[in-house]
Amino acid sequence: MNIDVFALLILFFLIVATALAIVSMSALIGRKKAPAARYLNYECGLDQACSPRRRFPVKFFLTAVLFIVFDVEIVLLFPWAAAFQRAVADGYGYVLLLEVFFFLAMLGVALMYAWGMGALKWEE
Repeated sequence: MNIDVFALLILFFLIVATALAIVSMSALIGRKKAPAARYLNYECGLDQACSPRRRFPVKFFLTAVLFIVFDVEIVLLFPWAAAFQRAVADGYGYVLLLEVFFFLAMLGVALMYAWGMGALKWEE
């Protein structure tokens, strides 16, 4: 067995032992029953104005999904820029440029579709 693999196994077992020790100590030392203050009103002390079980409008969900889609787009463009710089130096940068144009065109079509379906309208 390689010494690096042995060191990783020891590290793995130390991590598992530490996690088990922390959970065990928490179970032994921690409270068994929640304090009564946990079941009182929220921090401000006022009674609730309405039920917390009411439905959210769908527009909040659509906005969150659109935000995630376009946030992931930005996250993917940063490593693409680094790869594009290297690809230009190697002589095949046009391939990555075509790929990112296709990717951005697909996202543009998705944005136009969402816009056309009214996902970005708040006054309805």
